[in-house]
Formats: sequence, structure tokens, C-alpha cells
Amino acid sequence: MLLKVLRAIVCMVIVPLFLITFLSCKAPFYLKSIKDGQGIETKDMVPKDNEISGWLRDGEMIYCEDLVCLASLIDGAAPYYIESGAAKIIFQDFENSSENIRASLEIYQTKNRSQAQALYMGASAISPVAIERLGESGRIDQGLIGSYRVETYKKNFFIRLVTMDKSEPSKEKIIVFAKKIVSKIH
Repeated sequence: MLLKVLRAIVCMVIVPLFLITFLSCKAPFYLKSIKDGQGIETKDMVPKDNEISGWLRDGEMIYCEDLVCLASLIDGAAPYYIESGAAKIIFQDFENSSENIRASLEIYQTKNRSQAQALYMGASAISPVAIERLGESGRIDQGLIGSYRVETYKKNFFIRLVTMDKSEPSKEKIIVFAKKIVSKIH
């Protein structure tokens, strides 16, 4: 009897919630166009294939603008980002096959500059090194095992780029990548 009740709960509650979350987050036909008030559309900040030499998109761009969608992607931290002012969030993976480097891009659009700065200041970094001319403030975290993480903010955007390769070429390439993205914000 208990097994039938559990099966009914799964079928009537959990499966519909999963489908709603999946359709609202991952389906490319739900990708919305969003602007920061300066005319740039957030989705246009994400580089197209080979816009940055050698880098190709890997998979579909994921767009979120609510807690349910974000929670389905980043377990546990979603309330922090939403409460901190992240109104619109984009995730996109990239691959540079010639260098065998993979990277994940996250762009958080907030309502104002102070919220983007707060997300940047609140992000933990083990061994941060400042990067000059990267947004209003930028850094690379060199203390992570097996990866580099570049973070910056400019105007009302907080940007994070992570690579799972810890080599000098990958370090240089993700810094160039981050600078290209930030250069689109005027």
C-alpha cells in the first residue's frame, strides 16, 4: 500500500514539477531577450562560435529568471543569487578543441551596479589575483584544484568563467575570453 502511495506522489507531484522546471529553463524556444537598460541584450554577450578564436559553444544556452529554474541548475545556492539581486542568469559551456580546454560561462544580470558588485565581493576565492582592465574589478582564482575561475563585474553584470584545465595556456585563454565578454558592456 505504501509503495502505491509513493508511486502516486511521484507521478502526480514530482514528475509535473520536473517537466515545468525543464520547460521553463532548458528549452531553447523559451530563451527570452533581455536588456540591461544600455541597449545590450544579455544573450548577445555570450560569444558565438569562433567569435573568440577557437572557442565553440558546447550545448544549448540556459536562461533563468526565477528561483525554480535556478534551483534546478545550482542546488543550494539559488536563493542567495536571487536574494542578492540576480534577475536574469545565463549559463553556456564552451570548448576549445585545438587546446583541449572546456569552460563554463555564467552571466548574472542584476537590477543595479551595487548588486553586481555585491555578488562579486560575496563570491569566495581561495587565492585571488587581480586582473587589470577586466570590468570594474576582476580576478582569477588560482587556488582551486585542477581549474581556474575568472570573476568580474561591470555595471549591472556579474560574470564568472571557469575552466577545468589548470595550465598556463588555459589561464591566458580564459582571461582573453572574459575580457572579450566584458568589452561588450558599454
